[in-house]
Amino acid sequence: MIGGVFPFTDIDIPAGVVIQPLGNNPLVLTATGSVRLAGQIAIGGQNGNGDYAFDSAVTSVPGGAAVAGGGRGGEGHPILFFPPDQISYANLVSPPFGGQGFGIDPIDGVMKRLGGTGGQCGMIDHADSQGDLSTDGELDCSPFRSFSPGHKVPGGGGGSMWLLGFRPGKTDGGYGGDVRNGVGNVLPDGQGTYVIREFSKRALLAGFAGSWPYYDDGNTQNDFYGTQGQLKRLIGGQGGGSGASATEGYYCGNWCKNDSDSSNDLVCNQYVGANGQYGDSVVDARGGGGGGGGGAVLIQALGAIQFDSSARIDAHGGNGLGGEAINCSNFGGSGAGGSGGMVVIQSATSIVVSSGAIFDVREGSGMAASQGDIYGSCDLSGAPGDGGHGGEGFVQLQVPAGQTANVVDPNSAFPRKNSKYDPRPWIDPTNTQNPVEFTPISIAMSTWFDLGRMTERAPGSTPAFTFGGLDANGLVQTDADGNVLDPAGTDIECDYLGQYDVIRHRYVPGQEPKADFIPPNASVKVEFQGASPIVPGSKEIDPASVTSWSTSPTVADGRQFIRWRITFDLTAHTDDPLSPETPRPTIQAIQIHSQF
Repeated sequence: MIGGVFPFTDIDIPAGVVIQPLGNNPLVLTATGSVRLAGQIAIGGQNGNGDYAFDSAVTSVPGGAAVAGGGRGGEGHPILFFPPDQISYANLVSPPFGGQGFGIDPIDGVMKRLGGTGGQCGMIDHADSQGDLSTDGELDCSPFRSFSPGHKVPGGGGGSMWLLGFRPGKTDGGYGGDVRNGVGNVLPDGQGTYVIREFSKRALLAGFAGSWPYYDDGNTQNDFYGTQGQLKRLIGGQGGGSGASATEGYYCGNWCKNDSDSSNDLVCNQYVGANGQYGDSVVDARGGGGGGGGGAVLIQALGAIQFDSSARIDAHGGNGLGGEAINCSNFGGSGAGGSGGMVVIQSATSIVVSSGAIFDVREGSGMAASQGDIYGSCDLSGAPGDGGHGGEGFVQLQVPAGQTANVVDPNSAFPRKNSKYDPRPWIDPTNTQNPVEFTPISIAMSTWFDLGRMTERAPGSTPAFTFGGLDANGLVQTDADGNVLDPAGTDIECDYLGQYDVIRHRYVPGQEPKADFIPPNASVKVEFQGASPIVPGSKEIDPASVTSWSTSPTVADGRQFIRWRITFDLTAHTDDPLSPETPRPTIQAIQIHSQF
């Protein structure tokens, strides 16, 4: 195993068996034979963590873990010190934003903070009758506050994958949300000071969706993985952003009286502990952690791939959890959901998905905030403080061109969180945009051969090419048993290397090496192209002069450049599927005759 790639001959995962990888690399399972899955592959993102304590902002709230290329969720209340080199309890300062989720960069493959962003931290306060700032709540720097202002600091933004994540307040895709994500006049700068804004009930910024891995090229039909798609590498879903922290610590910390504005000193709490006033972060209400993104899995096989009714590939996104406190945010903002992951299945033969098998790439949900100041009462309709939802992942089932995967019950195989708005995550069910890239057919193509100035030799139109041993379709001529009809007159040397039994140290009976032979199941085809220089004597080919592929080399007569390609079809004369035991021809030499 190297870098998450596990090669096998055949794969059989029985019912009850769970494959659960570790690490950041996408999971890749390859088989030269067949694959049967009756058990489970578990690469789903984990839920973020919630803040179940009060005034405990001396540690972060972890985001949800992820595996197999999925991104970890953003951490609630990232820990900062000011000055940065003075790491102590008294020098904790409030972060300006909650932690951003992670995701694999589709360009360089490096895990980065590309997921949903965290909500903007701040304080929900207002101006009193004298114009001084004061808090809505009963802030007394105690380890428990009994009152929450009805407005909340904002939640985080969802991670993205095939679909964009959603931030609170964004209604696209059927996800509700209230644009009133929180109001505040006190904003931390992350370096021990605050910006005091004029009171205007301006909203703090909610977390935004993660960076979408596709660029907008005006074509929504190529948003998938593969040579014809925009994604050139396997990536999992992004993690969701964390909720914002309510920065009550400002009023109980070292910096309340130390900023440049003396007019707000009346709101500073005078609590002095054994070591002086609290660190600036200590009594903040932390935001909830974002959910982890679903992972990525690629299963490749030359043979058939079968998913039994008990099979399950779980690449769901984890949920964001609540900020302070308990099961939904009453003070801090809520974490956002991670996005679903990527599931790609490729077979050179066939794919069958039985009824009951499930591919779960559903997005994680953001946690709801409490309704107003009602403690513990979650508002499920979309309200200030809610975390955003992650974006849905996707599934690709790729078979050879002209075929389609057999999915008995698509409605149950590809579950959706919101069937009214979510498209089905099965990409290209007709298998027309990006069929499997490995089939029984393979091609070897030569470089261009430059004949230099030989084309100028009399009597003109030279050189002239000939090639022997092919029929009208360019196929090497053999008898019914695979023997080359005229080895001496055939200008391509075809052999069979046989199949060697490494256990018994001998060739498999009937599969011994043989010269001038093409296994009866296979065919070998030779074609030619010619081209002229862009100007006489140049070494550069004129693209407009390149001929079509031809079964005769005469297509290059009189031209300066010639090349050929050899097409191998291992199942040209058999109905048997491709397998490790399929006999394969080899080419020892090829020659083209020319006359000048």
